[in-house]
Amino acid sequence: MKWWFILPVVFLALVQSTITSFNLLLFFLLVMAMAGKETESLVFGFLGGILLDLLTGSRLGISSLSFLLAVMAVILYKRKFSSSNLWFWLFIFLLSGFLTNLVAGKPWHWQDGLVTIILVLPTYFILSRFDFLGLGQDDEGIKLKL
Repeated sequence: MKWWFILPVVFLALVQSTITSFNLLLFFLLVMAMAGKETESLVFGFLGGILLDLLTGSRLGISSLSFLLAVMAVILYKRKFSSSNLWFWLFIFLLSGFLTNLVAGKPWHWQDGLVTIILVLPTYFILSRFDFLGLGQDDEGIKLKL
């Protein structure tokens, strides 16, 4: 487990609680889960949610629960569908943002969806360009030598 991920989690929780209302921590956790860091995204989703609840003064554990549900949905659907598909990324990020706000009891605005799309597009292209998504690996199918 990479413990240095705690630094961006703390920074994003501070930024989210003081500067912006967009869920940057959720975005970071989903990118981690999509890039193959499932265990780290679950652990830091829980810890980041507790920290975010402490910083914002909301009910303790609600953000952690919503982050864990969103990351688990990504992990489960990533096994079923191809994570190298841009439409999958857009759908799962928008759905996770909506469900996170639904669990926390906050309204979801169309501006959140627009910002999510604006952030997902370059993130997807950067990760696929440098093959962080495992696009170069063909782990499905049987290779035959003829």
